[in-house]
Amino acid sequence: MNNVRTTVYLPQRLIGRAKVEAAKRGTSVTNLVAEGLTKSLGKTSTESIINDFREKPIDLPFGEYLWALKHPGELRKEGYRLTIEGNEFTKEPLVRLTDYGVTNSSYEAENYSGVDANRLMGEELHLSQHIYVRRSIAESLVKIDMRLRQEGVFLYVRSGFRHPRIQNLAYLLDAAKHGVDHANYLYAQPYELIGTESVFPHATGGVVDVEIWQNEARLVVGEEGAPIGAWDLEILFSKDSKAKEVKQELMKKINLKKVPTHWEGAMKNRRLIYHLMRSEGFYPSGEFWHWGRGDQLSYATAKMMGEKSYRPWYGEAKFAN
Repeated sequence: MNNVRTTVYLPQRLIGRAKVEAAKRGTSVTNLVAEGLTKSLGKTSTESIINDFREKPIDLPFGEYLWALKHPGELRKEGYRLTIEGNEFTKEPLVRLTDYGVTNSSYEAENYSGVDANRLMGEELHLSQHIYVRRSIAESLVKIDMRLRQEGVFLYVRSGFRHPRIQNLAYLLDAAKHGVDHANYLYAQPYELIGTESVFPHATGGVVDVEIWQNEARLVVGEEGAPIGAWDLEILFSKDSKAKEVKQELMKKINLKKVPTHWEGAMKNRRLIYHLMRSEGFYPSGEFWHWGRGDQLSYATAKMMGEKSYRPWYGEAKFAN
């Protein structure tokens, strides 16, 4: 696939000037912005957190991530062994994200509502189109969404609290479609829950899957074949000499001979998600869309980032009777 559309952001007041400049250069407005030429249109760096964050490299723990690549699953196990340390957030209720004004639509309801769960699992599922999260998680997502909406884009949450039964169904369906190895990579499994208080990440209500949209289009964050780890594209495009070994290991793992240059736009859009979510204390775990705070799995990323004192405070969330 040689030509991949890259969704980029440009304020409405600059579109006219962008079209003129693009015509002069013999390119499109999308390519103009993707090439980082917005400053030539008279845009100052303080006017847009979106373009600022897209251009801001992620500070990566190269050595720690290299170790994690060579020892898959080890940090996850450490996290799942941790006991829950209660604080003022531990007993927070689940709230409906719609009531907080954040755009959301349950991936699980869209994809599993027609599945005969009783036949597959011997039990019925009750799926809601609305997404539920812990109250402080909802409040943080509102802050992120407000920052985005000031510039014409918005946060779109695709998953939040996920009952363990739905987690098991997701695994079974993915394994049937893509194979067990693929399902093991994407979904936490009961055999991983080795601690006395182990909890599936999404079952805590402290974990969300997020996207960023502009109008009716999602910002492009990858394509078939692109690695989905939160740091992966950043590593592949890094010019830092410290990234050399982990880059080689990653390319070997995903069987990549050469990094496609057109992935750079997706890398910058992932940066936007990364910096916004980190600003509210969330941690990526595995996929670039998966973010958590207070769950056991987030420990793996926190430790790689040098935050060894991180401890989970959410157990399995329950709806009030």
